[in-house]
Amino acid sequence: MKKLLLYFLLIFSISVFSQIPSYYNDVNLTLTGTALKNALATKITTTHTTYISYTPGVWDALKQTDLDPTDNTKVVLIYGWDDTDSDITNDRTRDKDLHGSGSGVWNREHVYPKSLGIPNLGTTGVGADAHNLRPADAQRNSSRSNRKFGAGSGNSGATVTGDWYPGDEWKGDVARILMYMYLHYGNQTLPTNVVVGTVNISDPNMIDLLLQWNAEDPVSDLEKQRNPVLEIIQGNRNPFIDNPSFATKIWGGPQAEDLFSGSSSDTQAPTAPTNLTASNTTQTSTSLAWTASTDNVAVTGYDVFNGSNFVTTTTNTNYTVTGLSSNTAYSFTVKAKDAAGNTSANSNTVNVTTLQGSGGGTTTELLISEYVEGSSYNKALEIANFTGTSVDLSIYKIKKQTNGAGSWSGGYTLTGTLANGSVFVVSHSSASSAVTSVANATTSSSELNFNGNDAIGLFKNDVLIDAVGVFNSTDTFGANKTLQRKSTITSPNTNYTVSEWNSLASDTFSGLGNHTIDGGNPTDTEVPTAPSNLTSTNITETSVNLNWNASTDNTAVTGYDIYQGASVIATTTNTSYSVSGLNVVTSYTFSIKAKDAAGNISNASNTVNITTVDTTAPSAPTNLTSSNITQTTVDLSWTAASDNVSVTGYDIYQGASLLASTSSTNYNVSGLTASTSYTFSIKAKDAAGNTSNASNSINVTTDNTPATGTASDLIISEYVEGSSNNKALEIANFTGSTVDLSNYSLKKATNGSGSFSTTMSLSGNLANGQVYVIVNSSANATLQALANTTNGTVLTFNGNDAVGLFKNNILIDLLGNASSSSNFAQDVTLRRKSSVNSPNTTYTVAEWDSFSQDTFSGLGNHTLDGAADVTAPSAPTSLTASNVTQTTVDLTWNTSTDNVAVTGYEVYNGATKIVTITNTNYQVTGLTPNTSYNFSVTAIDAASNTSSASNVISTTTLSNTSSTVVSQSYFESGWDNWADGGSDADRYSGSRSYEGSYSIRLRDNSGTASAMTSQSYDLSSFDTVEIEFYFYAYSMESGEDFWVRFYDGSSWSTVETYASGTDFNNNGFYSATVILNKNNHTFANNSQIRFQNDASGNADHIYIDRVTITGKTGTLQSKGKTSNSVELIRTMLSNEADGINEFSIYPNPVTSSVLTIKMDALHAKNYKIVNTIGQIVLKGKLTSNQINVSQLKKGIYFLEITTPEEKMIQRFVKN
Repeated sequence: MKKLLLYFLLIFSISVFSQIPSYYNDVNLTLTGTALKNALATKITTTHTTYISYTPGVWDALKQTDLDPTDNTKVVLIYGWDDTDSDITNDRTRDKDLHGSGSGVWNREHVYPKSLGIPNLGTTGVGADAHNLRPADAQRNSSRSNRKFGAGSGNSGATVTGDWYPGDEWKGDVARILMYMYLHYGNQTLPTNVVVGTVNISDPNMIDLLLQWNAEDPVSDLEKQRNPVLEIIQGNRNPFIDNPSFATKIWGGPQAEDLFSGSSSDTQAPTAPTNLTASNTTQTSTSLAWTASTDNVAVTGYDVFNGSNFVTTTTNTNYTVTGLSSNTAYSFTVKAKDAAGNTSANSNTVNVTTLQGSGGGTTTELLISEYVEGSSYNKALEIANFTGTSVDLSIYKIKKQTNGAGSWSGGYTLTGTLANGSVFVVSHSSASSAVTSVANATTSSSELNFNGNDAIGLFKNDVLIDAVGVFNSTDTFGANKTLQRKSTITSPNTNYTVSEWNSLASDTFSGLGNHTIDGGNPTDTEVPTAPSNLTSTNITETSVNLNWNASTDNTAVTGYDIYQGASVIATTTNTSYSVSGLNVVTSYTFSIKAKDAAGNISNASNTVNITTVDTTAPSAPTNLTSSNITQTTVDLSWTAASDNVSVTGYDIYQGASLLASTSSTNYNVSGLTASTSYTFSIKAKDAAGNTSNASNSINVTTDNTPATGTASDLIISEYVEGSSNNKALEIANFTGSTVDLSNYSLKKATNGSGSFSTTMSLSGNLANGQVYVIVNSSANATLQALANTTNGTVLTFNGNDAVGLFKNNILIDLLGNASSSSNFAQDVTLRRKSSVNSPNTTYTVAEWDSFSQDTFSGLGNHTLDGAADVTAPSAPTSLTASNVTQTTVDLTWNTSTDNVAVTGYEVYNGATKIVTITNTNYQVTGLTPNTSYNFSVTAIDAASNTSSASNVISTTTLSNTSSTVVSQSYFESGWDNWADGGSDADRYSGSRSYEGSYSIRLRDNSGTASAMTSQSYDLSSFDTVEIEFYFYAYSMESGEDFWVRFYDGSSWSTVETYASGTDFNNNGFYSATVILNKNNHTFANNSQIRFQNDASGNADHIYIDRVTITGKTGTLQSKGKTSNSVELIRTMLSNEADGINEFSIYPNPVTSSVLTIKMDALHAKNYKIVNTIGQIVLKGKLTSNQINVSQLKKGIYFLEITTPEEKMIQRFVKN
């Protein structure tokens, strides 16, 4: 029987851990390698919807995630292994509430250390991700510090190489945490920055040691406990805990356990538990019970929650919650779960208020409630207030009589306000941290440096009201002990009475900071503090999540009221709340007030104003119909769409191209071509930019062109007998109506045989004014492109083969003589004259114009005298937009063609024509910054025929210009934000540094060893990036150069080259600027800059200094570079320092437009103003004592005044 039960439990365990949580339903788990890595990274990032605070958020989370599965009053400590020996630093578990700093407590271990993140992880966002935080003994955590992980065995500790081994029990936990951090935060948390070992062959950021640990140390029950709890708290899971084999599938290495193998497809959640009740409620506990849930497979357990805080998991339908606070309100719910990880909805909520605790009676006055006379400076006094109201302490003093002799001391005056039911602790400032940590005040005054025979008195308005010890007595009453006032004492006593006090051993501090008094409950009139830092997140159409910092209270905060405007809409015990039932696109104001058990309500928190969003698209328009079809227009109408807010317009589509937009439910389409088929559909849109599905599509064929032609029947309008197989015939229709070609055929009489033996039947319809081109099927590409169809029989004619056009098998038009083998059209193109308006069964040379061999320019169109032009130009193609600014955009397109001539182009913004021009380019002006536009172009001819629209080009104007300094590096205190490339890069100190003492020296051409590389920058939001720097060249041979390189997130490229003899000379300083824009480069969120020397030896040096990287939005500066000598400005700085300034200027700084000069013999002297990079920005001849500097930008400038004898320089600032 025991074997059977063990087998059942084993099978049950396997079934539990082989299920795939529904969390992964939208992840393709068949992927491998980088594809799987990216899919899991996207999943854990997008589902991480709640970022908890470091304090108290992480503390509260770890008390749920890391509860000891065998004792829910304790947390499990990472790196620990033994609770039974005398060394507390290696404890494996500890009381969950015993946390903080010092000895014997636990704190929060960042498994991926904050300081090793690039940049530092901090304590918000990534630094507060609870997947990376574990409880740890505070001293063991300190021993680990930020040591990198390394190989080892046994228990945790530092290795001989100074690395940290987490311990055999914990190495798998560490590996899975670091893999999660890598997937979630990418370059900020690379494994290579925190683990020592061999780099993975497929991913240079991964260390194989982690794959080994992941395989050797399987997932523990504690890890499996953490994942579902953190999914509730943060929204996401660690996939490597759910299935360690993900690591093997991504990076290879030893096979880790596959917890998803043989998994079922169970995605059905259990039913919610019902009839949740509470009973046997005490001051610190309550018993919960509920009716069991059901499941399609089996319910495997129940999760118990206090508000949104996880309490425990149980397989029973009852649970006793312990460790509660007296007289406090709680809200409990229960969820059921199954083996596949499916979780039910919440049960009903049961609200419980624990019983009132003992203590808290009223007193007549403040009293001394505790006296500590411990070792060394461990001296403290506790003053208690149970008067029923808050007390101003400023009228109270503590006084001492030394050794039972003399008078009372001058006294130590208390400060602040003491709430009813609270105590005030004052200690000696040199007491141990166990004392000072609970003290409200510390002091080194003599009153807190008492001994056991020094009487202590509490004075009110300098009148004694309470005493410890006997005045004028040398008896030792309190040496090396702690005295605690008994809870039965309700009044102070000026006569020290031993029976009022409990005596405890020396250095007993456990009661310090709280006191109780028998005799009922005091009246609590103190309100909680106002909640702070109220924020809103996850705003949807109907809901918003509110979060705030907890309030404090003299007893306890029991709940929070959520206000919508002036109305209370809900109450919660948590510091977060999800408001639901809101209206779409509606503004709301929320605030929070805290309350306590006595009904005291705090002031309101800050308010947050939110507007719900609209993500619902309109319904699709229906019943699209057409009417009033002409040769060039059609009327469209449809039934209006509906929307949860309102429909703001409709987009009309011709095929897949956006044609126009309108706010009506009808539209007149114009500019169509006669006898042509079109397909139209409509989409609705709303103010939020949501677009509906397309309406039904309708097909429309425009009418035939009215009869305006002058030909009696079809004619052969062109004949091509060119080189090789370049043969073609053109048939023209100018009859005034569309002609059915199925009644017509072409025939050939070979070599004057007298009979037409080869036939080609025609098909289709030929519109009035149009031509039909037939080309030999082996003709060249130029001819093939002009063909309506091809043929390999009749179209094999030579210059002596007659060709006839037949209608109903009767000859109506002829080229050549069917009975003559003479060449009539060899190696020529014949084009029918425009004056010929009828076919002719006798070939007449005068009806034709002759052109040289392989002339195809007229093929595809024909004109006839007296016939109206009804042929529209071809549509413009390849419409593009460039040089986008805040208010302008340049449009260009390819030329259209026409049977006569294109006379112009119409430019449209949406459905609105903005201009008609004759060029194939146009600059649109007067646009609004940061606004989207849709442009298209049509062509027109002299007969007002309009082409169909070009492609639609969508463009968004730039935002208003802004500039952000991304990085500034001067190298005076280190490499700043740059990395040393290697042996040929060095931080240099000396005269070749442009500013200060230091610069970076690059030499030789050793690849990245001759380079300096910046840290990663997020440049993705910028339109233009400027790299400004200063450099000095030494011993660079002519033609030798250095490069500025750019990393776009995937690869490096050289963006500019500076060459000796072209861009600079040796032994001089230069300022340089490299400009990049987003049209030429991809600005990524991990972009980098690199300077790299490309000289020929160690003696060839470039010195880089004062590098400034600036990102700009709203401007697309042209890509390019500059380099300017800055020797002038260095000379000016030197001259200014030497005191060559025999004139004065004012005001300085200049706040107006005028700079005034004061000096002798001012007139007719030359002047120039130079900026800090050596550029002359203003110059001229002085004609008065003032210079207009209004055109100068804010900054530092140098004014140089020149006479034949000297130069004088002054620096000034323009504000």
